Amino acid sequence: MNCISRNSIASFILLTASLQAETPAAPATALTGKVAGNHRIAIADIRKNEALVVSKDHEVTWSHQVKRPCDIQAMKNGNFLVAGLGTVVEVTPDGKTVWEYTPGKEVFSAVPLDNGNYLVNDPEEFRIIELDKEKKVVRSISTATENKNAHSHSRHIRKFSDGSYWVTLCGENRVNVY
Repeated sequence: MNCISRNSIASFILLTASLQAETPAAPATALTGKVAGNHRIAIADIRKNEALVVSKDHEVTWSHQVKRPCDIQAMKNGNFLVAGLGTVVEVTPDGKTVWEYTPGKEVFSAVPLDNGNYLVNDPEEFRIIELDKEKKVVRSISTATENKNAHSHSRHIRKFSDGSYWVTLCGENRVNVY
């Protein structure tokens, strides 16, 4: 099994757990359509460099070009948060970028938090960080493990209502809870 398959399994486990938890910070909102109540799905298409939303009728209802997108989250304000190669962007439904964080390195996942901040994985520093609107790091949590390969370290991250952080570790075929 290669890294992509292991990551897919770990991401599925994370998604399944979040659907069962039914927490506001869970990714289920973007994937089940609860945000708009119309069974849509948000997709990060890494091959086409595009983040998109597809309706229950299989129509693309929104899209935005992002270099190598890996994660997309529907936000409570109607915007979308997209993590791609070297960037995290908050984009309005009409395609306007209203917030951008560009660390210039790999970013595989980002999550909008209820307090208005953003949770971003930082695999090259083996951590997840919480950023405020001014891009100041307000919290940093180490995700260091035996794996010292940044590219195959962490992939998807989620924060749950109990305050726990779930991180899929691609190179280790598991999910860690912090």
